[in-house]
Amino acid sequence: MAVTIKKEQIRNNAVDAAKLDSSDNFSFSGQIRYTGSDTNEKALATREYVDTVAAGLDPKDSCKVATTGNITLSGTQTIDGVSVSAGDRVLVKEQTDKKENGIYICAAGSWSRSSDMAAGSDAAGNSMFIEQGTVNGDKPFVCTSNKGAAVVGTNDLSFSQYNGASTFEAGAALTKTGDRLDVAVDDSSIEISSDALRVKAGGISNDMLAGSIANNKLANSTISGVSLGGALNALSAAATGGITITSYNGSAAVSDLAINLDGSSLVTGSNGLKINTAGVGTLQIADAAVTAQKLSGSIPADKLQLDSAFAESGGKLVLSSTVAGNGLALSSQVLTVDLDGSTLALGSNGIKISDAGVDTAQLADDAVTAAKIANGAINDAAMLADGVVANSKLAGSIPADKLNTGNGLQDNGGVLQVKLDGSSLTNGSDGLAIATNGVSTAAIADDQVTGAKLSFAPKYISLSGQNGSKTAFDLTSAVDAQLVSGTIVYLNGVAIEKVASSPSTDQYTVSATGGTGGVGQITMGTAPLSTDTVTVLFFG
Repeated sequence: MAVTIKKEQIRNNAVDAAKLDSSDNFSFSGQIRYTGSDTNEKALATREYVDTVAAGLDPKDSCKVATTGNITLSGTQTIDGVSVSAGDRVLVKEQTDKKENGIYICAAGSWSRSSDMAAGSDAAGNSMFIEQGTVNGDKPFVCTSNKGAAVVGTNDLSFSQYNGASTFEAGAALTKTGDRLDVAVDDSSIEISSDALRVKAGGISNDMLAGSIANNKLANSTISGVSLGGALNALSAAATGGITITSYNGSAAVSDLAINLDGSSLVTGSNGLKINTAGVGTLQIADAAVTAQKLSGSIPADKLQLDSAFAESGGKLVLSSTVAGNGLALSSQVLTVDLDGSTLALGSNGIKISDAGVDTAQLADDAVTAAKIANGAINDAAMLADGVVANSKLAGSIPADKLNTGNGLQDNGGVLQVKLDGSSLTNGSDGLAIATNGVSTAAIADDQVTGAKLSFAPKYISLSGQNGSKTAFDLTSAVDAQLVSGTIVYLNGVAIEKVASSPSTDQYTVSATGGTGGVGQITMGTAPLSTDTVTVLFFG
C-alpha cells in the first residue's frame, strides 16, 4: 500500500537539494527551475514564452544589440552604443539592402547568419528580445514581412518593435484603463463623436482667436447692422467708369461724385482736367508724333539727328536741301515754314489763322457746338431748320434724348460715365490715364516738345591705335540702330565715304554693335598711319 505524504505534513525547510534526485536537471536558485535542454520533453515553458506563442510569434534567442542604421557585416564594432565581440548575436534590421536583414553572429572577419534564422528559412513572425543599447535596449522586435515572402537572404525583411499596452504609460492628453488608451478631452471646446475628435459646437471662444478675422474669412452679407466702427469704405459707381461715389462716411449720407485720376499723367486744374506737368513721357508719345511744329525755340546741337538732312561744306556741318520737306523751305541755311496765305499767315507772334481763313471746308462736321454760338447770333427764323425747336418752344419738360451730357460724359443706362476714345485715354487702376502711345502729333500743342524731351545725342570722338596695319576701331558705345547712316568718319579733317561693305581707299563701314562688348565699330578700307588723325561723329 502506497503512502501519500501531503504538503501539510512536511515541515518548512525540511526538503533540501540532497533529498531530490538532481540527476534529472533541476536547479535551486531562488526558484525551482529546469536547466536541461529546451528540446527535452521535460523542459518547462516560461510565462513569457507561452504568451509569445499565443500571440502568434515565433520566439528566438535574445540578441545583445540591434542596429540603428546600415552597417558593414564584418569585424567587431560598436552598435547602438554597445561594443560587440565575436560570438555575440546581433539583430541587423536597418540595411540599405533589406535582403541582408536578419540575426547574425559577430566575428573578427565576415559575419554569419544565426542558425535559428538561417538563409532559406522563413522569418515571418520571428521575434527576439534586445538585451542592451541606447535606442533598442530592453525592447522586443518581430519580423513583420508576410509568410512566404520572408525568405531569409532572398526577400526584403522588415522588423518592428512590439509590446503589450500594459507596458505603456498614459502621457499628456491620454488616459489609460487597463490595456486601453483614450484621448482626454475637455468636452467644452473639443469632444469625441462617433469615435472621432472634433471641435465642439460653440467651442471656440473669443479668447481662442489670434488677432483679427481676415476679410476673406467672412461670407457675403455676414455682417449687418452698425457694428463696423466709424466709417465705411467708399463705394465705386462703375468699375470701368473712372468715377468714385462716396455714399456714407460713418455719420451722414453724402453724394460726392469725383473722377479718378492717376495723378502722374492727369490732374485736376482750376479749369478742369489737364495733363500734369511732365505728365507726357516716352510711353505716351506715339512714334513720329513730335513734328517740327511741336518744337519750342531752337534745337540744341546735341539733340540733332545727323542723317541725310546734313551735309559737309567747307569743313562745317550744314543743312542739306532734303531737310526742307512738305511745308518747309530752306534758303541761305534758314529754314522757314511755307504758308498758303489764305488759311494760315505769319503774324507778329508767329503762325496764325488768317482773317476769314476758316470756312465750311475747314470746319469738321459737328465742330460748332452751342458754346461757340454767341447769344442772339441766331436771329432769323430762316437760320433754324424745321423741327429743330419743338414741343411748343420747349415749354414744359425736355425729353431725355434732348439733354447734352457735356463734353467727355455719357449716359449709359442711367449711369453717368466718362466717355473715352480708348486710344488716347483709358481707365487705369488709379483712374483715367493716357494710353500707351496715346499721345499723337495732333494731341501735342505746338512748341511744347523741347530739346530736353528728346532721348538721343551725337558723340564726336578721336580714334587711337593707328599703326599702318589696323583697320577696325571700336567706338565708346553702341551706335543707335536707327541712326547708323548718320555716322561720319573724318580722316585728317576730311570726310570719307561710307559704304555698306568691302570698303576701299577713303571708304569705311559701320557696325552698330560689332565692337568689343557690343559697342559700335568702324572698319576702314585702308589702315591709317600713326601720323593720321581719325575722328568720328555718331549717335550713341
